[in-house]
Amino acid sequence: MNRIKRFRPLAFFLPALFLSVLLCACAGGNSSAGAVSTSATVEETGSPSVSGDTSAPVSTESPVSTTSPQSLTAAPETTSLPNPVAPENRYEFIADGSSEPVVLAGEDLRGIVVDYMKEMASVPWKCEKDIDYSSNVKGLIFEAGKTYLGMPYNGAQCALEQFLTVLEDGVIKAKDTGWKALPGNSCSTSILHAWQLVSPTAAYESTVDAIPLVSNNGVVGIGDIDWSLYDGKSTASSVVEVTDPSAVFRAYSLLLPGDALIRYVDGHGHMMMVSDQPQTVYNSDGTIAPDNSVITFIDQNTDIHESRGNYSCWGYMKKYKFKLMLEKGFLPVSIRELIEGVRPSPVISVSAPQDASLIGRTGILTGGNIRGNYVITKAEATIWDNATGEAVKTASVMPFSKNCAVSNFSNTLAVYTLPSGVYKLEVTATSGNMLSTVVSVIFTRP
Repeated sequence: MNRIKRFRPLAFFLPALFLSVLLCACAGGNSSAGAVSTSATVEETGSPSVSGDTSAPVSTESPVSTTSPQSLTAAPETTSLPNPVAPENRYEFIADGSSEPVVLAGEDLRGIVVDYMKEMASVPWKCEKDIDYSSNVKGLIFEAGKTYLGMPYNGAQCALEQFLTVLEDGVIKAKDTGWKALPGNSCSTSILHAWQLVSPTAAYESTVDAIPLVSNNGVVGIGDIDWSLYDGKSTASSVVEVTDPSAVFRAYSLLLPGDALIRYVDGHGHMMMVSDQPQTVYNSDGTIAPDNSVITFIDQNTDIHESRGNYSCWGYMKKYKFKLMLEKGFLPVSIRELIEGVRPSPVISVSAPQDASLIGRTGILTGGNIRGNYVITKAEATIWDNATGEAVKTASVMPFSKNCAVSNFSNTLAVYTLPSGVYKLEVTATSGNMLSTVVSVIFTRP
């Protein structure tokens, strides 16, 4: 099996604010009771994509909790941004050829997922020219000169690492900023990229494909909700309206950071990630008070609004009452790895070894595919001068698939242009939030 070389939990790199939120969430159970802070606000109007700034205060007349009060005040929008953490600073693995994964326990899987979502929602950027997506989504225009927080909404289905490649000093320098050309994402694909850090099974194209009934998407329902009632057209009419509201409220109370809420109605869908433990308030008879219970979430959406002192199309640490969630037809979902708290270890291998003699004579990297049980987010090849230890050439790709051909690096590295000498070729791959060295070979250029 793979040997852990260095273990650096992601939470180690978080600012104190986010770390305290995560620790609070982990300390609670799957349901909680307590008085909701009267200073909190929740969205009462607007579209399912969390548009506008309309809000109403939580009622100050809190029902009686049937359990001990617990402080779970959610974090408000803030101007402070989470520190981005490069994958190589999260974990590092050395691949030793094993193909058998082991179960990893003790990781803060939920923290990893939520932190990545926060990073996607908080990266600052500007554009030199207007980016006009109004032909795709009404009113969706990113204006030149304004500072935006969070990746742009579009149809490219990209991850944060891909978006960062087109930024120079915080300004988009991409030649093509088209709807599917500029690295951006949508509500469902942003959650997918976060989930794929810890899940080898999460896989879908859009919200409609993320319904728990869809085979092989890795998504599971939460609580006592009968997803077999879903008619393929509307979660609201086919599931929510025929389910006892108390069952839905109980399912909401089971949500934890990293889980999600999903709705799909007549061709239009939306997903939101839970970013803090729900504030669940109980009546004196033990039932949940939906007007006072609150879910805090992050979502990528199409509504550009003022946020955290700048502009954003992301809802960041927004709050909805249980009642409003139910009215909008949202149902709770997650992935098995988050629910169980464990996941298979990432396993990365190469299908064929490199021929050092061939590389030295021709400059050609021989065949062989990097394969992982998780999505490979990045593969990087570096050639080092074996005498000085200096990196002389480097190239990288972001395949976001479970296969990557080593031969992809032949042209970009141009080994044949190296002067005579002894060199070392190393290829690393990031998969399942872990960095593995998959190729390490010394070759000689004549």
